[in-house]
Amino acid sequence: MRSSGITLSVTQLNEYIKGLLGGDILLNNLQLRGEISGFKRHTSGHLYFSVKDEGALIRCVMFRQNAMLLRIAPRDGLRVVLTGYVSFYPRDGALQFYCEGMKPDGVGALYQAFEELKEKLKAEGLFDAYQRQKPAKKIRLKKWAVKKRRACFLLALDLFRARILRLFIK
Repeated sequence: MRSSGITLSVTQLNEYIKGLLGGDILLNNLQLRGEISGFKRHTSGHLYFSVKDEGALIRCVMFRQNAMLLRIAPRDGLRVVLTGYVSFYPRDGALQFYCEGMKPDGVGALYQAFEELKEKLKAEGLFDAYQRQKPAKKIRLKKWAVKKRRACFLLALDLFRARILRLFIK
């Protein structure tokens, strides 16, 4: 067992790693090529996704101000060239690529293989089971539900009128 004279908290260790990565010239201005996977657009406007190739994967984030400038619509399977920098997210202890720009580089090989497999399985008829299902039954509204909706609408209309009147009375 190896012992050291230094004892760090998890926060101190993660901040130290972040500092090491932040001082690296290569990792501060980088172009990264790969295929988008697990793409998610958050309500805040930030984009979260991973970029992968045949051998590895790295999580990526693109903040709203950069995402608004994109000329392409990112999606799973799209092969891209990203510009940005690598940093360490201390809270989660995760290495991330902070994307500042994105250019298309064609459709990814992994996504193409997935689509080819899907077409092959479709040709074999494995997706036909879903198409043969019965359509969902139409739900009929009962009279009381319609009356209740009308009452809610009338109440909302009354509240709207009262608010408008308050604006003009002041």
